[in-house]
Amino acid sequence: MSMSPLTVTAPQLRPPHRYIAIEGPICVGKITLVRLLAERWSMRTLFERSQENVFLERFYRDNTRYALPTQEIAAALLGARGHPEQNASAPLITDFLTDKTALFARLTFPDNEFELFREITRRIDTSAPAPNLVVYLQQVPKYCSRAFKSARCRWNCKFPTPTCVPSATPTMTSSITTTLRTLCSR
Repeated sequence: MSMSPLTVTAPQLRPPHRYIAIEGPICVGKITLVRLLAERWSMRTLFERSQENVFLERFYRDNTRYALPTQEIAAALLGARGHPEQNASAPLITDFLTDKTALFARLTFPDNEFELFREITRRIDTSAPAPNLVVYLQQVPKYCSRAFKSARCRWNCKFPTPTCVPSATPTMTSSITTTLRTLCSR
């Protein structure tokens, strides 16, 4: 069964919020949506640029061994990139939540590695203001591998396609929902 794409038409050419974050799993269309909305509403963009993470390829080959260094580099890249500033002249739209790094670490690492990660990231300023709006894009697990293979080709990467585990989806969705509620209460 083929579904037609969802079309969203904005009533105005100005953004509804000063800081919007688009989040979701790999290859779900975050960058595409950020670019379209940024163009539509004349917003500044800030991209995660995960392809700059030197451990990402190794992480997809051996998740257990490379999860910690992959997340440490992700936190360092976030700290080096600077923070989304809500007070800048133009509104901002991003393809990531700054809290995602810590969320992924909590869900992925054993307790001892999570404590080490927290100690390391305390030295890196990854704090940022909460977005005014978070849009979470979801991907049906059976399409995840296909989308990832496509991204792998675009990045010219040689790492294997990860297996999307449908049973992990409710845990991640629940954790993201909790994180979004926390962000909204700030």
